[in-house]
Amino acid sequence: MASETKELAPKPCQDTPKEIHIPDLDHILEVLDDVEKRIEDYQKQAIALIGERRSLESTLETLHLVPEDATMGEVDQQDVNSHVERLRTRLATVTVQVETARDDVQAQAWAEVNTRLEALISSIENGELESKAVLEKYLNSCSFETATEDPNFEKLVLSCCLDDQKKVRQRLKTMAEQIEGIDFSD
Repeated sequence: MASETKELAPKPCQDTPKEIHIPDLDHILEVLDDVEKRIEDYQKQAIALIGERRSLESTLETLHLVPEDATMGEVDQQDVNSHVERLRTRLATVTVQVETARDDVQAQAWAEVNTRLEALISSIENGELESKAVLEKYLNSCSFETATEDPNFEKLVLSCCLDDQKKVRQRLKTMAEQIEGIDFSD
């Protein structure tokens, strides 16, 4: 018995069209524009989810800090705290993160802005008299419509990327709302 050796040559694919259609530039640009819009929507949804998480965390913190009083006994308070801790643990299992693209100058400005905001928060928590005035100066610096009272802070904010500028303005507005009724005169 003689063994026959057959060479296995690849068969041409019958399904491959002889002409490959390459989409025109306008179609490619249209698809890219659509993808960009979808990415922006996706990012907005993620940011909204991050905001929702902060809201949930704040609610749980508020419920955890409810003082014991005549309407809720020690056992009920323990039940509430146990429930709050269970929900905190459950919330911690969900992570949503949105990264902001920054160049070196923007990253440095963002870090400096955050340092200043943390210092401001600390002075507010300590009840320092000048903290409310500093907050107002920072808010005015972010309005970009009026003459600024703190040109250095304004320059830092303007050195940040647009998304970070929006975050700074929103954070300052939120801080102003939170301390609205606090009297710093004592």
